[in-house]
Parts: sequence; C-alpha cells; structure tokens
Amino acid sequence: MKVGDLVTDDRSHMDKSNWFWNAWLRRGVVVEVHNPKVVSVVWQKHGKVWRQCEQVSKLEILNEGR
Repeated sequence: MKVGDLVTDDRSHMDKSNWFWNAWLRRGVVVEVHNPKVVSVVWQKHGKVWRQCEQVSKLEILNEGR
C-alpha cells in the first residue's frame, strides 16, 4: 500500500446478506505510510472528512495511486 491509493474497509469477512454490509462503507485516500502495517488515511463519508491511522490488513484497495 502506498500514498495515493484509494481504499475502503475490507469486508471480505462479512456475508453479503448481512444487514450491516453497507452500514460502515467509507472511502479514503492513503496520505502517509508509517510502516508496512500501518497507514494514515483521510476518510470521507456523508460530507464529513477525517484522518485516522489504520492497519493495512483491514483495508481494501479500490484504485492504486500512481
């Protein structure tokens, strides 16, 4: 994972029939790589924007940055 990647929460552990499948869906951009396991992500959902450190294993890449 690198700076500029468009990411979302990894939902591979959930069944698509789960009522909460889309409940926490958010999209973000990786803005800083702290180490191979932790990155900073700027999230956006419903018009709100915030920055948060996340574990790489809990993220799914939607589109790779250049």
